[in-house]
Amino acid sequence: MVIDTLTDARQAVESAPDPDGVAVHQALLVAYQVGMSAADLSDNHAEQWTFASLAVRECLDTVADDASDTLTVPAGTTDTSGIEAAELERHVRLLLAQVSTVLADATGREAGNPWRRLAWAKALGHLDDALRELP
Repeated sequence: MVIDTLTDARQAVESAPDPDGVAVHQALLVAYQVGMSAADLSDNHAEQWTFASLAVRECLDTVADDASDTLTVPAGTTDTSGIEAAELERHVRLLLAQVSTVLADATGREAGNPWRRLAWAKALGHLDDALRELP
């Protein structure tokens, strides 16, 4: 179920690549929750999952402002038990890479609100940190 949720979130971002859109915000929340669950269950990499997840949460808070309080996590998202760590990490990486691409594209546009571009660039930095921290 968790892998399906991560895949669905990635596909939603792919079909609606708006850095201020619900799909991106939801994808970040899913990645955060899955990462925190993985940290709770990990024997060897709990710190890495925790730091990565907190960086994802910083990214979400940067792009979503108060909207992050209205998002919900789909049922089954936080249950990472029984999933191989390498498979989980691969799917979280794929999702974060997809969101990173959206943020990088938005940051590089010359049109639009410069303050939003600055926020997206800051959020992109948080995602870079998360990707570096993943085990």
